[in-house]
Formats: sequence, C-alpha cells, structure tokens
Amino acid sequence: RRRPGPAPTPVEARFWSKVEMPSAGPCWHWLAATDPQGYGVFGVWDPEARRARVQRAWVWAFILLYGSRPEGRSPRFTCGDRSCINPRHIVFRARSRTAARPHSLPS
Repeated sequence: RRRPGPAPTPVEARFWSKVEMPSAGPCWHWLAATDPQGYGVFGVWDPEARRARVQRAWVWAFILLYGSRPEGRSPRFTCGDRSCINPRHIVFRARSRTAARPHSLPS
C-alpha cells in the first residue's frame, strides 16, 4: 500500500533534476550525493531485493543515454572533474594491460 503524499517521480526525471548542464562549459555537474572518492552516486529502490540499488552517477547517465555500458572495459575520465557525469568525457579501455587504444562513446 502506498503512503499518502505526492506521486513518486519517475527515475529518469529524478536523476536529471540532480544534474547541472551549464551552457558555458562541457561538464555536466552532479549536484547530489557523492561517495568517499568524490564521485556522484544515485540510488533506486529495488523492491525485489528490498534495498536501494546505488551506482555512481556517471553509470546512470551512461545507461539512461546509451542503454548499457561496455562490458569488460574500465572507464577513464578525460576531464578530471569528479563531479562531471557527461558520458562524452569517458573513454573505455580494455581491462587488460595489453589494450592498444581506448574506445570512445558512440555518436
């Protein structure tokens, strides 16, 4: 049974309400909770697990815009701003040390 009060906000709208996309710069700044390393975090309640599913905010941005993140690849952030969640500032490289080049985002 739902508690009284306003209707829940859809996840995507709730997520994007915590992002600042300044017109003067390319970084998209996360304005909400951060982890101990300074990266943004966002959680969604998982009713089956009966707990929140929390991931770094850049992961949510990537999934919301592209559907999934590349498997077996590690992210490298090109702008150096830990509050930035702009997926275009992330390149993915193979987890192996023998990888030749990172892969950038699809257009």
